[in-house]
Amino acid sequence: MAFHNYMKVYGLLFPLLILIACEENFWGYNYNAPELINITRIKGKITNQFSGEPVAAATIIINGQKTMSVENGNYLLNYIVPEDAEPNKVEMGHISVSAPQYLPYTTTLPIYPFENIIDIEMEYADPIVKNAVSNGDITQAIITDYQGVEDINYVSVTYNLHIEGVVVRAEYEMVYIDQSDDFTALYQHIIIHHEMGNWFRITAKDKSGNTHRADFTINQHDSLLFKSGQD
Repeated sequence: MAFHNYMKVYGLLFPLLILIACEENFWGYNYNAPELINITRIKGKITNQFSGEPVAAATIIINGQKTMSVENGNYLLNYIVPEDAEPNKVEMGHISVSAPQYLPYTTTLPIYPFENIIDIEMEYADPIVKNAVSNGDITQAIITDYQGVEDINYVSVTYNLHIEGVVVRAEYEMVYIDQSDDFTALYQHIIIHHEMGNWFRITAKDKSGNTHRADFTINQHDSLLFKSGQD
């Protein structure tokens, strides 16, 4: 009985073995296998040119192939070498990087057939509201612009004013007082006495229209950030 079952199975497999034996692709005879994809690793870190802080969510494009930086600024691209590129030869990489609030960055660098490390520093574009206080009489703000103080075009403060039982949001331009260095300027607004809420907003714009806003709380006990022009 066992011998009969063996012959039955063998009878089914034998034609299949003949077909496989005749299949040239199975044995590799005269078979043109597809070429392996040539990949080289490109990695690095995107940072703020001025502060050294990592730049997250930056888009990095190298010869049309794209990746993004993560929270710590690191990125990795498994770069696919074009089929027409010479094997083991240096290829030129056209690199562009973009990130919210940063100026676009472009460069051309060699891409080697082995691992590449390309670190990039980006220039922050927007003005920065570094700090602000309001004691109910005077509002002061410190504004930084990495393109220089002269790039700061407009700074304002917005309050919620209570006028005849109605809350009115009012914006006032702040006055330039001084600068603490080439990148940081001091601004001030003297409040005309109104009944107001405990909230205020500082808005800073540069000459290119880049804007930064920050919200703060009015506190009569807060110390001023710098010497008031009233003193």
